[in-house]
Order: sequence, then C-alpha cells, then structure tokens
Amino acid sequence: MNVAPQQKREMMIPYSLGGLKGEVMLNVFYELKTAEPLLAEGEVLAQQQFELQRREDNYAALVANNPKTVNTEVAFDKTTGLLTKYTVDGVSMLGEGGTIRPNFWRAVTDNDMGADLHKRLVVWRNPQMKLTSLKTKGAVTTAVYKMSEVKATLTIIYKVEANGALTISQKMKTTRGADVARLLRFGMVMEMPYDMDNSTFYGLGPVENYSDRCTGQMVGIYTQTADEQFWKYVRPQETGTKTGIRWWQQGPLKVVSPQLFSASALHYSVAEMDEGDEKHQRHPEQLEKSPYTNLYLDGAMTGVGGIDSWGWNSEALEPYRVPYADREFIFTLLPR
Repeated sequence: MNVAPQQKREMMIPYSLGGLKGEVMLNVFYELKTAEPLLAEGEVLAQQQFELQRREDNYAALVANNPKTVNTEVAFDKTTGLLTKYTVDGVSMLGEGGTIRPNFWRAVTDNDMGADLHKRLVVWRNPQMKLTSLKTKGAVTTAVYKMSEVKATLTIIYKVEANGALTISQKMKTTRGADVARLLRFGMVMEMPYDMDNSTFYGLGPVENYSDRCTGQMVGIYTQTADEQFWKYVRPQETGTKTGIRWWQQGPLKVVSPQLFSASALHYSVAEMDEGDEKHQRHPEQLEKSPYTNLYLDGAMTGVGGIDSWGWNSEALEPYRVPYADREFIFTLLPR
C-alpha cells in the first residue's frame, strides 16, 4: 500500500464466498511492514470488518431444534410474580434464592453522573412494580404489573417449550404524552448459580462495547469468565456489556432472541456497583461479590457518551438513548 500522507488510494480485496451459508464477515487488519520506533514489524495499527452476507433469521429453528430434555420444572412467587424455580433434568438454572427479574438501571458511569443522569433518570433505579395478575394456562404463565411511578404497565409472559426451553417476553405499555424520564436500559437479569460463570458468545467483542462505542470490536465467537468481564475502573461503574449478540451461552444455557441483543455476566449486582446519588470514591476491591453469576440480558441500553465527562455533553447522543416508549424484549433460554 504505497499511499503518501494526505493521499487516498482504492484497492480491490479479492474474495469468494465459496458457497458459504449464513452470516459471513470479512476481517481486514492493517499491519506494519517494517519495525518503527516503539512499534514492531507486524504490529496491527487498525482493523475493519465488512459484512459480506447477512445472517439468516433462524430464531424459530434454534428454539424448535433444541435437544429434548427429560424434565423441566418452573415455579413462581405468588406475591411478586417472579420466576423462582427453573430446573432442567434436576439441575437448577437459578442460584439459591435467585430469580429472573426486570432490569431498567445500570451502575451509572462517570459520564452518566457528569450529566446528572443518576438524578434525572432516578425513577428507573427501583421503580415500584405492583403485581395485578398472575395466571397460568397450560405451559404459559403471565404476570402483569402496574408501574405507577412511570405510568406504565409491564407484562411478562413465560412459555415452557416441550423440549425444556423457556421463552420469556417482557412487554411494557407506556402512557402517551406522559412526562416520564427515559430509560438507562430495558432488559432482565437472571441470578444463576455462582459457578455457572463461563460465557461463550457470538457477537461484538471481546472488549466491552456499547451502542455508541462498538465499531472498534469485531463480530466473532468469544469465551470469557464472569471475572474477566468485570473491568476494574478506578471507581466502580457499568462494565462488561457486549452488543450485537446473536447468541449467548452461559453454563448449560444458550440464550437466543429474534433480535440482536446486549449481554454480560458478572459476579456483581447493579446495586453493588452503582454509586447511588453521590460519588463515594470507592474502588473495585471494596465491592462485595454477589452469591450469583448475574446474567444481564438487554433489548436496549443507553450509550455511554463522553464528548466530555462533566456536563450535558457527557451523555449519549440522541440516537443512542432509550426513550420512554412502548417496548418489548423476547428471548429464549435453551438447555444444552
């Protein structure tokens, strides 16, 4: 590539799909031909990924073709409506006392606090959820909640498939024209046994990335532990999330969705990582680990922003925010 400074040159990269099916990516790496001061020969200076062939929508097939299991048991708390038991062939997918629950908040980042989002959006930290209905019909259980503080209704539908898969649909109906703050995230968190902490995922990685900070990562298949996904920032804050997820394997469970989603698995709860109303100048070593591997699954999450880190310019730009609006997130847990 004989390209001088301030010049451009077009180059043709020859390739052939060779009959490949499904999603196909072309990864391009820019390496130094010869060593330079502080940089070795072959050092990668930049990288790009080009989508040559889009993925096929195989969500329904993944659910239907999951290997059959011997026995699946689920149970719900009649007071909260939350799932409290999910066992497959006698193996619990939830840690002791754990559950799967809605999640609208993240541990605020320095940029979030710089823009006062921890105060402006605080209604979503722990919004009141009053169970108004819990009904089971066949293999489908539906829980309905009234969320008065945010003028919304949340409906969660759990469907146990014949092959042991569990499909969960979280749907929020908002009030048109209501003066309610936007969200930091819209998803769920599953409190799995602590030792189910190995993740393998197909999506953007391996480094954490967000809706407005993801082009530096490539779609691929990566494996990490929950501890490896926790980045020790000087002050604890949101960390570990990966976007563009096609599927996520957590221990014996594979998570798929009809949409691209975000996910992470950490040994810390949002409440433990969150600074609350003021910065306490804590450090990661001061955090108490959760008794669970917390599997965070999100249909949407606000970007991390960062034009500056101390004012309104520190929040994410408009396209990367999560407006107050009707929302739905569907995903399926596939025992493997």
